Amino acid sequence: MRVRGFPALATSYAINELGDNLGVIALAILVLDRTDSALAVTLLFVAGKFLPALAAPGLTAALDHRRVSRVLPALYALEAGAFVALAGMPSWAAAAQDPAPTPAPAPAPTPSPSEPEKPQEAIIVTGNRAIVAALADLTPEQTYDEDDVASYAAGSVGEVIDAIREENGDEDPTILVNGRPVADNNDISDLPPEAIARVETLPRGSAQRVNGAAGQRAYNVVLKSQVRTAIATVSDEIATDGGWSNKRGELQLTSVQGQNRLNLSVGGADS
Repeated sequence: MRVRGFPALATSYAINELGDNLGVIALAILVLDRTDSALAVTLLFVAGKFLPALAAPGLTAALDHRRVSRVLPALYALEAGAFVALAGMPSWAAAAQDPAPTPAPAPAPTPSPSEPEKPQEAIIVTGNRAIVAALADLTPEQTYDEDDVASYAAGSVGEVIDAIREENGDEDPTILVNGRPVADNNDISDLPPEAIARVETLPRGSAQRVNGAAGQRAYNVVLKSQVRTAIATVSDEIATDGGWSNKRGELQLTSVQGQNRLNLSVGGADS
């Protein structure tokens, strides 16, 4: 810290890192908005963060003996070209994902009377409420709307469910999403609470009707029909002695389109 010029250099480095991270986050949001593709966002982070960090040591060693007045302009020009290429990724990804025209499907053969149809899980729709037929005759004991959900100040759907479960004294409720049982609660536990339209708690014993534990309730988590969120978290820790610092960043992208759900979380640290 006492070296002349170090504070100014450290400040400029911190501003540069902040601007770089915000730029990558903005590009990630743009890519997700244009393509709805987790793969495109992943490729963006690989190209924007992983590959430069991998190539930097070798490039530094190769350019160490060259004149600074020639090297720095070339590096800045290369960086500008890279950001132009990254900015064009959404249109490339969208073009690559445009579905090819598919021929009209042939008419399905009419099954003969001897071929029994496979039973399917029926969904009963009553008003604006859709739920599996096994629970259609049950009226929710409680309904938690968006304001009720927000009052828990939870950071995820999983935390909302845990708060309601503890409030009702339920040990192992069965979770439904939009009226359908889910194989794993983790499928929605990391979604942001802003994705919830309401939560319905059904009477005790209802879980057993959908292969849940006996004597337990079923919770029906109704998600909003369309949700897109991007949450960026950045933290910077600096020690008062020893010159130690630690920077952490996390970006969570969520997209809900009807029954289709995408939740992508990318984090990194530099210390």
